[in-house]
Amino acid sequence: MISNVLIITASFPEISETFIRDHLRLLLNGKVSAYIISRKSQDFSCKAWAFEDAEKVKNVSYNEENIIPTNKLIRGFRLLLILLRALLNGHLSYYWKLFKKKPKTKFGYALSPYFILDFLLVKNITVIHCHFANNLERYDWVKDILPNLKLIVTFHGYDLRNFIKSEGLAYGKSLNKCDAIVAISNFTKQNLLRLGLPENKIFMIPNSVPLLYKERQIETQTQDEPLKIVSVSRLVPLKNLRLAIEAIYLLKEKGNRKNLIFQIVGNGEQKEELLQLIEEKNLSESVFLLGDQSSKTVYNLLKDAHIFLHTSLKENLPVAILEGMSCGLPIIACETGGIAEIVSNENGFLIAHNKVIIAETLMRLIASPDLRKKLGDNGHSLIKEKFSQNKVFEQFIHLYSN
Repeated sequence: MISNVLIITASFPEISETFIRDHLRLLLNGKVSAYIISRKSQDFSCKAWAFEDAEKVKNVSYNEENIIPTNKLIRGFRLLLILLRALLNGHLSYYWKLFKKKPKTKFGYALSPYFILDFLLVKNITVIHCHFANNLERYDWVKDILPNLKLIVTFHGYDLRNFIKSEGLAYGKSLNKCDAIVAISNFTKQNLLRLGLPENKIFMIPNSVPLLYKERQIETQTQDEPLKIVSVSRLVPLKNLRLAIEAIYLLKEKGNRKNLIFQIVGNGEQKEELLQLIEEKNLSESVFLLGDQSSKTVYNLLKDAHIFLHTSLKENLPVAILEGMSCGLPIIACETGGIAEIVSNENGFLIAHNKVIIAETLMRLIASPDLRKKLGDNGHSLIKEKFSQNKVFEQFIHLYSN
């Protein structure tokens, strides 16, 4: 039986990590008592907070500074109150155990674990679910104090790459304390197994997305109407957007559709470099960097587009591709990580990191509205079958309950 679930992450909400926000929303909408603690919280005015039922999520969102006072005097006074409450509630033995163990933590203050422990006891937390293994390292000590609490971690992207690069040494002590390790793809699971993690601890639960678009009509565009290609990605070298822009340039050079539009949603360190490339290639009327956008705006852009393009060098199971499929878009994606588990010739094209191949594949889709609709409908069906929020919610409930 589930009592209360606590999600742990670094920053919340991050516009590029909607899967964490949606995990919390799934639990809340499923009538599960759930909370989230992050090291830092985004300002309520930022676009990351622009989503449906944001107020409900705000009410259960905390950051470590809310819980752990930065003022030394206030910390001391609050600690006395915590110990008094523990005495009244019969929890003093937990704090005595904490005092004796003196766990080494990654918090800024020696007394920090006492405040986190108080939060866990007051909220009656029975499950801690960390997103990204580096966040697990901040909370693994809890298992020594509350051994019946379930400790779970989900591997995503950079933490999995770190784990692979370290040959399984990174996060080792923390992972040993876990009750369950969630792999969002078979690619993740196989790497975890290869590096020595026990199979009975690994559970496959993919990212999920809402069903955004029931069915697309076959388009009857004229040559004068814009055909829209879209990417949703951070503007960083790992996402390889230079390759995508160069492929669009090749496409335009071959005279394929004068009014083709390529929209890139996202922000990052490579913005100026990409703007310069767009100018050098004379693509300022065809390629647009739209910056960070709210989820609603992203969904509307996807619904209005015709093709989804993804050229990242390294990925696990990208939510952006799942969202494109949910909106009925055919997918062109460069093969890496777990992408082959969601993109096939049934719903798109899985291709090499090659601008000529990307351009040729785009030309094939541009020339065939029927093919675009067929692939897009198949992709939407796959989302409904395997990646819908209802199905993933059921998997979380099973994991937490057993």
